[in-house]
Order: sequence, then structure tokens, then C-alpha cells
Amino acid sequence: MIIAYVFITTAPGKEKKVLELVGSGKNVSEAYRLYGEYDIIVKIEVEELAEVDKFIFSKIRSLSEVKQTSTMIAM
Repeated sequence: MIIAYVFITTAPGKEKKVLELVGSGKNVSEAYRLYGEYDIIVKIEVEELAEVDKFIFSKIRSLSEVKQTSTMIAM
């Protein structure tokens, strides 16, 4: 099992919408709004490293409200 934490910066005022869209993904085990440099943190759990990339690009970075992501992979 691979665990990754994705920190997300959204467009101003779009935090709630992005959290609702991303937080309900099948590989998402936790998702929270943050105060500070990033707006949201998402914990994802997948079987293979390639799934992290697929999830980030198809489920997160494809949203126009997402301005930036930073991913930390725990193994």
C-alpha cells in the first residue's frame, strides 16, 4: 500500500468546492481544509505508484479551481 499526501492550492473562495469534488474520490481516505500556504490536504491510498500520478492528474489537477499541488509520498 502506498500512501500519498497531496497539498492543494485553490483559486480564492474555491476551497469548499474542490474539497467536495476531491474528497469523495475512491482512493481518498482523508481530506481537510487548511489554513496557511495550502488550502487543502488529501490523503490517498493506492496499490501502485503509477496510481498516484493518475489520481493527481485526472482527479485533482484537471479541476480549473486548482492552482497548484505538492505531493509527499510515504512508503
